[in-house]
Amino acid sequence: MRDYGKVHTSFWSSDTLRGLDDDAKMLALYLMTCPHGNMAGVFRVPLAYAVDDMRWDSERLRNGFKNLSDAGWLYRCDRTGWVWVVKWLKWNRPDNPNQWKSVAKLVAQVPDSVAFHSLLIKTAVEDGTVSEPLGNLPAPAPVSVPAQKQAKKRKAKSPEVTFAQWTESLDGADAIPPDDPVFTTAAKAGIPREFVALAWEWMQNTYGPDGPRKAKVYTDWRQAFRNAVEGNWPEYWAVNRQGEFYLTTKGVTAQRAAA
Repeated sequence: MRDYGKVHTSFWSSDTLRGLDDDAKMLALYLMTCPHGNMAGVFRVPLAYAVDDMRWDSERLRNGFKNLSDAGWLYRCDRTGWVWVVKWLKWNRPDNPNQWKSVAKLVAQVPDSVAFHSLLIKTAVEDGTVSEPLGNLPAPAPVSVPAQKQAKKRKAKSPEVTFAQWTESLDGADAIPPDDPVFTTAAKAGIPREFVALAWEWMQNTYGPDGPRKAKVYTDWRQAFRNAVEGNWPEYWAVNRQGEFYLTTKGVTAQRAAA
């Protein structure tokens, strides 16, 4: 977590931001200074985190993200919650080679599953902002042939499957064990456990055999559920001015249907 974030004075005279509404400007300022950020300007901010930090409802935040995205100020992956402030390194250039290496490592750690991953890497190389640090990173240790074979075997054990295929493969095991990290994350954020249960109902109804997205595949459905709770994919809850989570109209409807 950072202690502070820098904002250049040109932030207020930027052609990009001057044409946007106050919500978009405030959200941009939040992203430049929020504790979830890093020196590379590409970091993960689940919607629930921003809702809690800014005391905005999820719809207001989505509109702000959309306006900033439409203006080309950022890219956001709605599914994973990752954000890329496009000109971050122009406003916050690293001061020395070691910092450049740190930036390169942070960029390299962005998961392939993030929607803008390919564009991020392509841009980072083309504009030269991280090309040299990437080249200066230590070369990976050579992998022996047996280790390569083992890696292929491990990869083969985690194919992409539908939700129905995954649940069938559990053979009686809990789909979401009581000690799953999703409950720790929810408790830390202040999301009531019953809201998590509603999210699981949504997951089953959406991706199950009769759901509208039954053909969707993942290699790790438990992680997909964690992402769904952190990102409030069902749009079942929001946060009031006191920082307390409450059910939205969709959430209340789902709760009644599940009763």
